[in-house]
Amino acid sequence: MANCDVCGVLLTRAVSPEYSADEIRELVSNGFGLSEPSIKELTEDGGVSREQSLAAWRWRVEESSAAWSLCPECAARAAEYRAAPAVARSRRWLVWLLLAVAAVAIAVTLVGRAPKTEARSLRDSLGGVSVTSVAFSPDGQVIATGRDDLRVKLWDVSTGQEVRTLRGHTSRITDVAFSPDGKLLASTSNERVMRLWNVETGQEIIVSPDGHAMGIASVDFSPDGRTMWPRGSPFAL
Repeated sequence: MANCDVCGVLLTRAVSPEYSADEIRELVSNGFGLSEPSIKELTEDGGVSREQSLAAWRWRVEESSAAWSLCPECAARAAEYRAAPAVARSRRWLVWLLLAVAAVAIAVTLVGRAPKTEARSLRDSLGGVSVTSVAFSPDGQVIATGRDDLRVKLWDVSTGQEVRTLRGHTSRITDVAFSPDGKLLASTSNERVMRLWNVETGQEIIVSPDGHAMGIASVDFSPDGRTMWPRGSPFAL
C-alpha cells in the first residue's frame, strides 16, 4: 500500500492512476492543485501559514522527477484539468490580456495627469546586471534597487547618482522596502534571513524570522514601523 502523492490519503487498492512528473507540472500549470481540506491539513500539521504550505507544494511539484500515484478523488480532479488544457490556457491568456489592457489604461491616465518632469537615468557602473526589485524612500529622495549581483544600491533621485552600495547577501535578492520614516531598509533574498540596513550609515543587521525554511520572497513594514512582514509571518523590531 502507498499514499496519494497529492493529498496523502492511504490508497486502498494496489494499482492507482499514475502521472509522470512532467504531466503533474502540466496539470498544475492548467490550474490543478491541492484541495482546500489538504491545504488546511498541511497548515495545521506543519504549524505553518497557508502561503508556506502552498510554496512547499509548488517547490515539490517543480523538483519532482518520479511518477505520482493519485487517489480516486485527486485523479478525478486531475482529469478535469487534463481533459481541456487548451481551454485552461486560453482562460489564463485572457486574464493576462485583460490585466495588461487595464495596466496600460491606468498608465496612460497617470501620465496624462502627472506634472512634466525631467527624466533621469541611474548611472550603473556594472553593465548587464539585472535589477530584481526597486523601492522609493517615503520622501521620494532615494531609490533602493536589488540586483542579480547580490548587491543593494541606493540612488539619489535628483541626480541619478549612486549614493551607497550595500553588500552582504549571498543569494539572489527578491525584494527591498523602506521603513515609514525612511531610516531603515529591509532586503530579502533566497536566503533564510532578512537583512536590515541603516540607510544613513549602511550598517547591517541580520534578522532570522521564525518559520522560514526556504528563501523569503518579499517584505514590508507596518505603518508604525515597528514590525516587518516577511511573506508568511510578522517580525517585531
